[in-house]
Amino acid sequence: MPTSHRRLAPALAFLLSCCLVGLPASPAAAEAAETAQLIVKAKGSGYSGLRDFAGIVGVAVKRGGTATYQARVVNYGDTAAHFVLRLEAAFMPATRTVKADNHDITATIQSVAGYTTPLIEPGDYLQLSLKVTPDEDEPPTPVDAAATQIGVLSTEDVLVSSGAFYTMIKAPAHGTSGAEVYARQGSQPYVGGEEPGYFTTSPVVRPGSTTTIKVKFQNDGVDAHQIRGGLNFYNPDCFDITAKQGRTDITADLEASTYVTPQLAPGKSVAIKLRVHWAGEYCGYPFGSGGLAAFDADDNAAGFVQFAVLLPAVVG
Repeated sequence: MPTSHRRLAPALAFLLSCCLVGLPASPAAAEAAETAQLIVKAKGSGYSGLRDFAGIVGVAVKRGGTATYQARVVNYGDTAAHFVLRLEAAFMPATRTVKADNHDITATIQSVAGYTTPLIEPGDYLQLSLKVTPDEDEPPTPVDAAATQIGVLSTEDVLVSSGAFYTMIKAPAHGTSGAEVYARQGSQPYVGGEEPGYFTTSPVVRPGSTTTIKVKFQNDGVDAHQIRGGLNFYNPDCFDITAKQGRTDITADLEASTYVTPQLAPGKSVAIKLRVHWAGEYCGYPFGSGGLAAFDADDNAAGFVQFAVLLPAVVG
């Protein structure tokens, strides 16, 4: 597999870790008397997240649009407890609104001290809602997404859980290179192209079920040519993935980065479908993920995009 494709593999994990800056410890290392977990969801999806790995969800919006998310702070311990919530933001500037049980806590959760929850009984939870509107005239950022992380801390200031929310701008109809790749799930808009940090997420899947990711390789150059594509799936032991162009199975070629599109005139694209099946086993993450690359004539990954298949939350 070309080196330029292999470099895509850690990108989704990198995005998640970037949001952890500013919080005191990783959830997996936390030792605290209080025990809480943050589980996350986007509109129309179930909750996702594991005790030792933060849940992640992404939504693409039109420029000037607003993404809406939900989260729950679940107390899975044996005693009632308060927790402290802090919000960290990264990359694109955005307007954020956070509510806890319909009470606006935006200013408090973004403060140094954070927001202290009401007493949460064992087995109960505090309901959160988050709205994110990326600024329309945003300056260039390393990742073209408004990233938001909510951390849950004990009253001793130990991070016990977190969740990450990525609000991206939908891809333009056309890019500027001869090797673009875009992805979408369901009715979400396409994301991808030449900007780093784009990924599409599925709704939460159930054991034994399959979700479909729609992908298109597009020639936005000035002459007709073919595009070479590659797929790197990061959790192959826990998922089965099939790629088809029409009725033709192209899975092996795409995974080997030897897939080649038909001849594409400028502005034209070819569509493929990825079907991702989850049998029910967790591989340490609350999602299965992968990356797709479109290679230019110099064998560089000119276009790339990622996808995440979300798994149901496991609390405690």
